[in-house]
Amino acid sequence: MGILSVSEALAKTFASLPPTQLSTVPLVDAVHHILAERIQADRDLPPFDKSAVDGYAIAPVESTKILPFTFKVKGLSKAGSRWPGTLKSGEACQIMTGAPVPPGAERIIMVEDTTRVGDSVRIATLGEPQQHIQPRGREVQQGSVLLSPGTWIRSSEVGVLATVGKSYVQVFRKPTIGVLATGDELVEPDIVPGADQIRNSNGYALTAQIRSSYFEVTFLGVARDTKADTLKKIEMGLQKEVLILSGGVSKGEFDYVKDALLEKGALFEFDQIAIKPGKPLVFGKVQNTYIFGLPGNPGSSFTTCELFVLPFLKGWSGFPVYRPRLLQGILNFEIKAKGNRTHYLPVLIELKKDVWTLSKLPYAGSADVLALALANGFLVVEPDHSYRQGELAPFLFFSENAPFPEPLQK
Repeated sequence: MGILSVSEALAKTFASLPPTQLSTVPLVDAVHHILAERIQADRDLPPFDKSAVDGYAIAPVESTKILPFTFKVKGLSKAGSRWPGTLKSGEACQIMTGAPVPPGAERIIMVEDTTRVGDSVRIATLGEPQQHIQPRGREVQQGSVLLSPGTWIRSSEVGVLATVGKSYVQVFRKPTIGVLATGDELVEPDIVPGADQIRNSNGYALTAQIRSSYFEVTFLGVARDTKADTLKKIEMGLQKEVLILSGGVSKGEFDYVKDALLEKGALFEFDQIAIKPGKPLVFGKVQNTYIFGLPGNPGSSFTTCELFVLPFLKGWSGFPVYRPRLLQGILNFEIKAKGNRTHYLPVLIELKKDVWTLSKLPYAGSADVLALALANGFLVVEPDHSYRQGELAPFLFFSENAPFPEPLQK
């Protein structure tokens, strides 16, 4: 099948994406989806002339009068319950923040600048006409487009949707996802490992990595290193639309994943990528389920999930931008990549004087889980390329460490 470059593998992955599908979800469930409809204002905002302060709305005053002025208080206007009258000369209406301004009002005087005496109010300072009155439609006019298809729905967008009466929202549908770890050596985190065992970090880390990008995912457990158990667990996974397997995709005697998938009718697009770490990576389709077979080492599993799985899931879910985004930063160390594979090295990325800087971390290879915990991104070094200290180099933030959500809007 041959070994592919990262760009070649991504091209095959994205070419395999199914057409996006729409789903209508309750407003409370719309957060962290991609909006699939245009949202317009169904009314002016504010929908009436609104008070910006607590105080008194007053009728126009003759400019020849001398302060202080005294007005007859005719009523109270508060949020949700307006005073129904119209102000005439010499009259005022007590008003609360957010309340409708009564007809006939010329300005609003803050309560701090007034003195209430019975059913009258004395005003010490007049201010300017229209002060503290927010006119109808100042924020938004009816029919204005507020949100466009392709918008990443955050809590603030949910507020906009609620404001215009969208109790149900049309979004791009996310896939159902399963994660399956493999290996006889794996035990659960609460088990003391035997001499030849390790705790199952990959299954939980992969599940968390996918959830951190706001996808629902089911952890399906561990398939043991027998063909029968691997087949059984894969059959469970084929109930999902995307199945991510960790381990068992190399060429070892007890790596049964590829054989089990082939027995189920798998068609593979590729099975090796020219990257370090993460060379043995399987992508294809079994029946109606897309399959990613990731390497078993934690660093390799994490890297290939970042580069291939998460972009695929985002493309499925309607993200206008879903390809991994390379940025540029200053290296504070030297590096030379050897061999014919693109190297993804965990680094610490910091913003110093408006420039991204990349710092080297202790790194013992693809099994080093601590290096990933200390890092927040990858330095990307192409084959046989070198960088000197102080040079600009490409880097990629880990998805959950990116300093900005992407995309905010198409």
